[in-house]
Amino acid sequence: MRKNVKRIIIWILISLVAQVSVLFYAENFIFTDAASKAKFKKVEEKKEKIADIAINIPEDAKYVSMSYNGKYLSYLQDNVMTIITTMDGTKKTLECEGKEPYYKWLNDRNRMIIGEQKGGGNIALSYYDVSRDEKEKYNEISTGDSKAKLTDIEASTLTQVTYAKITFSQTRSSIYRIGINNDLTRMRLKTSRIGDYITLNREDILLYQDSINGTLYLNEGKTLSVKGQSGKSTILGIDSEDNIYIGYGNDEKVKTIYCGNIKENTASWKKYDLEELTSPKYINISKDGDVFVNDNLKGKIINLKNNNAVTYEGTFLDFYKNAAATINEGKLKHVELK
Repeated sequence: MRKNVKRIIIWILISLVAQVSVLFYAENFIFTDAASKAKFKKVEEKKEKIADIAINIPEDAKYVSMSYNGKYLSYLQDNVMTIITTMDGTKKTLECEGKEPYYKWLNDRNRMIIGEQKGGGNIALSYYDVSRDEKEKYNEISTGDSKAKLTDIEASTLTQVTYAKITFSQTRSSIYRIGINNDLTRMRLKTSRIGDYITLNREDILLYQDSINGTLYLNEGKTLSVKGQSGKSTILGIDSEDNIYIGYGNDEKVKTIYCGNIKENTASWKKYDLEELTSPKYINISKDGDVFVNDNLKGKIINLKNNNAVTYEGTFLDFYKNAAATINEGKLKHVELK
């Protein structure tokens, strides 16, 4: 009996030693050699190419904008949204309910958020997937104020959190947070005079501005100030690394831009000086941290990060992913930015 037990134990030990030896050899010789010979192919997103399509945007159109990759151009006229496929010029329309609807494209997919007034201060929020032509209501904000209207949307597809700005008057606004579980919360903020605001991509952190004095606040009270700057600020954008871009100047225009992480001392933030005062609508921050500035009079767009400049003819329309859309002689044009 004892001999049998001893024999079994010996065979178990031999088996374990053999397995360990095989694994050691495989890890240090076979897998290492295979890994060194393996080739990895970087998969890049297909870039949509705008065709020189004839286009006519009505003078009373609102919220004229490009989708994140330039595949679609959209605008609102009265309560009808028109969406144009820029590769071939095909159009589709979408009827919106209530007065003064609002929409905004998500910054990383061909999907938008639409806000529609339902009456009595209620605002319905819906996702609209343009490629699938699918509209889906996902929340409704009840304000109890018939003057309430949706005036801005900021969303992160990584945290799956949306911040909706509801304006009641010229000096009174609120921000509502819609969480990953579709829970709705009215934010307790330091001011009701909300101007610019933005949310980080990777963390559920809100940065907002007092529209009167330009003070910047984080979430529910902590202030953010750029060292050496006391003028009115403008929140310009954010890159994929969650660096914030803040502009300073006067007359609602920007002359200097600072950028950096909110967790770092702002004294170490990078600074860009513009040649002249520029409206924030002509400044675009890319995911890669490029700072594109459009000079309408000269027909020129410069990247402050590397000083590359491109020229264009016609009228500037909008920025999108590393590019700009213009209209020249009635046709939509693509201007690649570097």
